[in-house]
Amino acid sequence: MGIHGLTTYVDTLPFGEGQVWEPFNLHDTNLVIDGCGLYYYIYACNGLNVKFGGQYDQLQNKIKEFFSKLRLNNVVPYVVIDGIMARDEKKFATFMKRKTDRIKKMKNLWTLRKPGYEMVLPRLTQLAIVQVLQEIKVPYAVADFEADCEIASLANKLDAPVLASDSDFYIFNIKRGYIPFQQYDFSCPNTTVRKFSFDGFAKHLGIDPSMSPLLASLVGNDYISDIMLRPFTAHIDSLVSSSKLEAGSKKCKVPTIAQFLSSYKSISEAIHAVIGLFPNNLKVSFKKALDLSIEEYQMKQSNLIGYFDSSDLSCNMRTYNGHSLPQWVVKLYRQGLIASEGLACLCNRKIFLRTQCEDIALPSAQICAQGLRWYYYVLALNCEGTTSTVVSATELQSQSKAGVASMVTDGQIELGRDFDHTLTRGFSPETQTHMDTKSFNDTSSSPLAVSGTMLQNQSGKAGIPSMITVQTEPGTDYDHTHTSRPTPEAQRETKCCVSSPLAELQEQGEDSIPNMVTGQSESQEECKTTHYDTTPSTSHTEQIKDSDHTHSILELEFAHKFNLNENTVKSEEIGLPSTCDHTIKDVKFDKTDSTSQATTEDIVVTELDREGLRLVQKTVNLTRKVPEIDFQIHDIPKMSDEAKNSHLLSLLDSDLPFIRNLPIKHQIVVSALRYWVIHSQIKPAHLAALLVYYVGEKRSSTTSKSFQISLEAVHGFSQWQNVLYWVERLNALFSSAFPQLQIAKLYDGAQVCLVYERLRVLGIKFAESIVINTNLYRHLYDVITTDLPRDCQFNQSRSNKRQQNKGGRTLEQENETKNKSSEVLKGNKFALLCGSDSDED
Repeated sequence: MGIHGLTTYVDTLPFGEGQVWEPFNLHDTNLVIDGCGLYYYIYACNGLNVKFGGQYDQLQNKIKEFFSKLRLNNVVPYVVIDGIMARDEKKFATFMKRKTDRIKKMKNLWTLRKPGYEMVLPRLTQLAIVQVLQEIKVPYAVADFEADCEIASLANKLDAPVLASDSDFYIFNIKRGYIPFQQYDFSCPNTTVRKFSFDGFAKHLGIDPSMSPLLASLVGNDYISDIMLRPFTAHIDSLVSSSKLEAGSKKCKVPTIAQFLSSYKSISEAIHAVIGLFPNNLKVSFKKALDLSIEEYQMKQSNLIGYFDSSDLSCNMRTYNGHSLPQWVVKLYRQGLIASEGLACLCNRKIFLRTQCEDIALPSAQICAQGLRWYYYVLALNCEGTTSTVVSATELQSQSKAGVASMVTDGQIELGRDFDHTLTRGFSPETQTHMDTKSFNDTSSSPLAVSGTMLQNQSGKAGIPSMITVQTEPGTDYDHTHTSRPTPEAQRETKCCVSSPLAELQEQGEDSIPNMVTGQSESQEECKTTHYDTTPSTSHTEQIKDSDHTHSILELEFAHKFNLNENTVKSEEIGLPSTCDHTIKDVKFDKTDSTSQATTEDIVVTELDREGLRLVQKTVNLTRKVPEIDFQIHDIPKMSDEAKNSHLLSLLDSDLPFIRNLPIKHQIVVSALRYWVIHSQIKPAHLAALLVYYVGEKRSSTTSKSFQISLEAVHGFSQWQNVLYWVERLNALFSSAFPQLQIAKLYDGAQVCLVYERLRVLGIKFAESIVINTNLYRHLYDVITTDLPRDCQFNQSRSNKRQQNKGGRTLEQENETKNKSSEVLKGNKFALLCGSDSDED
């Protein structure tokens, strides 16, 4: 969530035994790790490049090194990964701020001469890390919702410290302490780290430990902004001026606020005093925000404990209509094998699409995979109504925290898999002598290496859907699958030399900001595109300003009552949505009908994606898709392997004899590449560069020459990563009908982009001379490009290439020259003999 200025302040506090910071030997212990913090830490401290879309092979190697050192020191790790946004949408404004900031960071990477440490995690980071955690048998979990509280609760249950990078962990009462990632250098053989002591912190501030959540709230966090705190801040300033309180740092109010709280005997007494400082017309609103903020720091029992202890699959997520999730869906979700976007669609109908490094002059790189994505949504929506348990709206509103689970035991993905692991397999003094300290390559004795239950293969048939109805503003073309290239000015370039390391990043987590959004819903007929941008607003009812944060409707009320205007409230604007999906007309499922087919009204989901530099909200009507799929998601385990394969290949426009004739390990990769070629704006050099990486490049072909990597290259490969993401998600949903797509073997940003630039200069024929298997390269290239639709941009690019003459001039250029020559040669009876032949190669 993030607490304003707290990390900076805590870093200055004393170190030593019994102090706020204590020395701690990280060995012979359980350790709970924040998965999202781990992503940033590994990328930043190893200088891995994010600008060109991810160096997944190097990322996975660094992850292996990280956990190998932990194992050598007898440390048992448990990784917990954030889940989806809760249905109550208390975090909607925070999500909005993070996604909008991500767009700005992405732009800065390409437009600023010295962009600083802009961390834009590559698209496939979580998939790549999940795959390597499977390989090395590290237990991990995907939380239902935000994982902070789950991590703290699990740590106390396991008597373990927490390794993370979030100032919220300074507020949780973690018995064994909190270790920020920046305090841990896994490349160093020394295992002594600096550990934060919650009790030492409370003692240093002179407050009761129970006051910590209130302290964090009054300093400012996602739920309570500086604007909302102005009456309280004014009171604190007056006490400082009258010397009743000691003045703290201008940048940090923590010690001053702590001194104020220390005069109260209980948190309830302190809350009453704080509320009394507010005008009567603001007391109710502020009390509501304060209660929500304090609640975030209250640790609760979670599903994670039961899952690790006894493979319990309890889940606090509910579908949009209040049904519980099928057990096999929960299992795959816990393993990180179901797309979070699919669960978000099923549970709250609002999906944030991930922006990656791409060309802001072009439509979002997500668009090329929208057919696969929407199809996935429909399959996920089949889970609505397939179970009998229904919860009330009141229960749904209270589900802002909870249940995590999941531990993958091997690389196979199977529905109905049984797990055989217990919490007691972790570290305890009794089991110390039995800890496995061998390398991760030897997993024969791992307590997590268990077998799964094989599926029964039965016949099945899959149908292929048609296009989905998309509602946008009048005149807006949502399907930008085929667009013109941007102007040369829009093509920003940067240099990358393969002879020097690409180390330009340091750890930078996504900032957190305020609070809950409680807007009213629009009817389906009124649905339209909503924009969230940083341009000046003409209406304070739609956009709200603040020095660092996006505000909810509650904060707008504060701004209005304080008579704040553009001169008193600085900064960039980020609009808030005027809609909340909770009353959108919904699809109905008949519980007596085993097929769970839609019976009446439309079902609409909301996607938020980049358009230029704005975050745009669009509604997608999925109703037409439901009846066009002639099977249900729970029928998948009954399908034969042949039926699953046929369905996936058809979905990828690739159920063709010449693809079926390929070895199965190539079929899914070639089909994914073919789908990418058909549905995106790429050139032959894009495909050739990816095939060079997939087939393998000769070592001797590596060059030390510097090439400028263009946004044209990066954008095309961003489209590829989105296609790859959804193909693997669909493959997992179909019980891994094809071998799991290994992310690290299918893309490396810096390497592939460099090959692309070389081919752009030297021609794609050069690719055949640098691959280790020329015949395989040629065969795969031919299969992918056979019988492509005539209107796809890839064919147009190839056609233009073929029309070039020996001088490298296109047919259009030749015609222009011919016309000019005709003007010059007027009156010359031999003029036709002087014109160039445009058909000459």
